[in-house]
Amino acid sequence: IDSVQGKGSVFKIKIPLTLAIIQALLVTAQEELFAVPLANVIETVRITMEDISTVEGKSVLKLRDEIFLLRGEINTTQNVVIVDIDEKSLLTFGQWPWSRDIISQILINLTKSEALIIGLDMFFAEKDAKSPYYLAKKYNLKIDKNTNLDYDNLFAYTLTQTPTILGYFFDFKSTNRKGILPNPPAIFIQKNFTTPYLLKAKGYIGNLPILQNNAYSGGFVNMIPDIDGVVRNVPLLIKYNDIIYPSLSFEMYRIAMGYNKVIINYSDAGIDNIQLKNETIKTDRFGRVFINYRGDKNSFKYISAVDIYNNNFDKNEIKDKFILIGTSATGLFDLRVTPFNTVFPGVEVHANAIDNILKGDFLYQPAD
Repeated sequence: IDSVQGKGSVFKIKIPLTLAIIQALLVTAQEELFAVPLANVIETVRITMEDISTVEGKSVLKLRDEIFLLRGEINTTQNVVIVDIDEKSLLTFGQWPWSRDIISQILINLTKSEALIIGLDMFFAEKDAKSPYYLAKKYNLKIDKNTNLDYDNLFAYTLTQTPTILGYFFDFKSTNRKGILPNPPAIFIQKNFTTPYLLKAKGYIGNLPILQNNAYSGGFVNMIPDIDGVVRNVPLLIKYNDIIYPSLSFEMYRIAMGYNKVIINYSDAGIDNIQLKNETIKTDRFGRVFINYRGDKNSFKYISAVDIYNNNFDKNEIKDKFILIGTSATGLFDLRVTPFNTVFPGVEVHANAIDNILKGDFLYQPAD
C-alpha cells in the first residue's frame, strides 16, 4: 500500500500469472471494449443484414426462432375466427371432401350471423361427385335437373349470396392448370418498377368456372417454407402470366376494408412495401411478410364446422369477424411447421397473417 497524505492511497495486489491471464472474447459495444470470459460464451454466430428484423420499430436478431420463444405468446385482435373441419365434423359428415350442400349451409349460417368476410382455405377444381345430379348422370338415372339436386349450382348460388373468398393454389414447378383463376377486382400499380421481384408461378389449381365466376374474388393459399421446412413468411402477392394475384389473407383484408387500389412500391433493392390507401405493409424485396406469430396453435378462436352447420354456436362470436374455413384434422394433411410447433394448422397461419395486417405488426426485413 502506498499512501500520500492529502492525495490518497494506492493498493497493489499481486496474483499468480495463471490467474492474471484468462481466455476472453473481446466485444466492442458503443465504443467500449468488453472482455467476456470464454467460459460464459455458449456460441458465436455470424449474422448478416438478412438476419435482422424489425419488431415495433426496433431492430432484433432472428436466431433459430428464439425471438418468439423468448417473447412468448401475445394477444390477438380477436377479430379472426376459424371454422374448423375437425375430427368431430368428419365423424358427422364423413370423409373429406364433403358434398357442397353442406358447405353451402355453413356459408349461409355464417352470413346470417353477420360475418364480415369468409375465406375458404381450400379450392374446388372438380365437380361435386356426391351431387345427386352428378350421380344420376353417371349411372344413367332419370332425374329432373334443378338447382337443389345439382350441388355445384347450389354452391354457386350460395357464393352470390355470401361474402365468400375462394382459395386457389399456385404451382412453381409444373405448368399444369386446372379450373380457372379469378379476375382480381383491384387495380395493382407498381411504382419505381425496373426489375421484377415478385414470385412467379408456372401453373395453378383453381376453381370450377361456375364457382369462381359467382364468387366475389379469390386468394392463393400458398405457404412456402424455408429450407429447414419452417413457415416463417408468406407472400402477399404472386405473379402469373404477368398478372398480379393476392393471397387469401391479403384479399380478405382488402375487400373487408373496401380498398380497390394496391400500390407496390419498389426501391433499388426490390419491393419496399405494399400500400393500401394510407396503410403501408413493409415487406422483403420479394413482397413477402414475416409472420409475427401470436403463439402456439389454438391462439385463435376455433368453432367446429358441424356446430356452424347445426347453428350450435354463439352468433356474437361470428358477427363482424374475419372467418377462415380450414382444417386442423391430421388426416387432411394441412399441418405446417412453425417456430412454435411442428404440427400447426395451415389455416391458423392465414389467421396470423390477417391478424398481423389488422394490427400492423408484421416482422419485416428491409429490401436494402
